Amino acid sequence: MVTYDLTIDERKRPRAIRVRKSAASRLHIREKSASTSGAIPWIVTSLFVLIVVAGTLARRLPPVIIVIYGVLSIVAFLLYWIDKSAARRGDWRTQESSLLFIGLLGGWPGAVVAQRVLRHKNRKQSFQWAFWSTAVVNSIALGWLLTESGSRIVRQLLE
Repeated sequence: MVTYDLTIDERKRPRAIRVRKSAASRLHIREKSASTSGAIPWIVTSLFVLIVVAGTLARRLPPVIIVIYGVLSIVAFLLYWIDKSAARRGDWRTQESSLLFIGLLGGWPGAVVAQRVLRHKNRKQSFQWAFWSTAVVNSIALGWLLTESGSRIVRQLLE
């Protein structure tokens, strides 16, 4: 909250003087900053990437899986960047369903990076719930690929 005293300038226009932010306002700004820069999304994403790399090194996942996640993550980052740029300009925006779909396909690690680095779509609670739901679904699918039957099917598809 901002408080000020109102006065009249030499041209008889209203003018704010002694403008100050309240302590509650400064606290609210700090809370928002903390929520957008939290470590948990970084930790979850890093662990996921480590699991993908470990699964590949253990030969449970073919190397193409790393490539797929990498490419989709780059695409996701670019989509968030385009959407953020459009939002700033007031142009046509990328649909949230498109952002969620690319995350569901496997681009969610790149989307997490974009959300944190670009500070885009990281405070809208409804979007965050939907986003993390797609990340969980994608992670479950990857977990299944790490099982013997999932690994076998992936090998058959790639042959």
